Amino acid sequence: MKNKVLILFMFVISQGWLMAQTPQHVTQTDKEQINFWESNTAMIIGIVVIVLLIIARTWSKRIHKKRDEVVNNKNEDEN
Repeated sequence: MKNKVLILFMFVISQGWLMAQTPQHVTQTDKEQINFWESNTAMIIGIVVIVLLIIARTWSKRIHKKRDEVVNNKNEDEN
């Protein structure tokens, strides 16, 4: 019974914290909202981020492959 009361109490407290985190009196900005993909700058930034992610992934694969080769060569030399 004590556990159920404690669980109920924690549930009520967590709901209170959740409601406290809800934004109040939020108004829309004065400027009209701009679609992300209609902005040339946003598109360029998005494309650059995607290209950087692709480059980083290929670089990471290459580094891991070299590391595995070094470890395999070291293991072969020890045996």
